[in-house]
Amino acid sequence: MTIHLRFLGPAADWAGATRAELTVDEGTTLGTLAGRIAEQWPAVGQRVGVRPAVNHAYVALDTVLRDGDEVALIPPVSGG
Repeated sequence: MTIHLRFLGPAADWAGATRAELTVDEGTTLGTLAGRIAEQWPAVGQRVGVRPAVNHAYVALDTVLRDGDEVALIPPVSGG
């Protein structure tokens, strides 16, 4: 299966890219994918508060991914 990644805001700087693709096995969960992302892009994995969203929604880490899903890595934001 192919998962499409989007690195948003500062996460793009940390990853050195705005988009990437990973091939994963059927039944891969978001949590397992998050571990792979941390291994492949350590600067992203080391940041506290980066949240993954699947297809524009925050979901649990035990969510099973499907072929073609888009996972966005969203860094913490603040405003005022």
